[in-house]
Amino acid sequence: MAIGDAGLRPDFVGLIYGGLRIPVPAGAPPAFIAGAADDEYQPNDPVLLYQALRKAGIAAELHLYERGGHGFDLHRQGTTSDQWFDQLLSWMTSRNLAGAEKASAR
Repeated sequence: MAIGDAGLRPDFVGLIYGGLRIPVPAGAPPAFIAGAADDEYQPNDPVLLYQALRKAGIAAELHLYERGGHGFDLHRQGTTSDQWFDQLLSWMTSRNLAGAEKASAR
């Protein structure tokens, strides 16, 4: 079975910090992308990734925070990047990818 086979395709991807340096595969799932403009390792990756996905016709949402650095994860820093996980959950819910909505859709 190849990666492109429907049985192996995830319903979505959450790409935090960027770093994806491969061509966007055909039929890729919708993507939630979050990164920080002050990321010292990959400051432009979230934007480049978003552009590549959109060019390939893949649904994507981008959250680029002013501050957060690289690796902001769930550690509160007092910046807007503190909200990324809640925004991911909201995005998932709006696409029926989370919670009871997802379970009942199967």
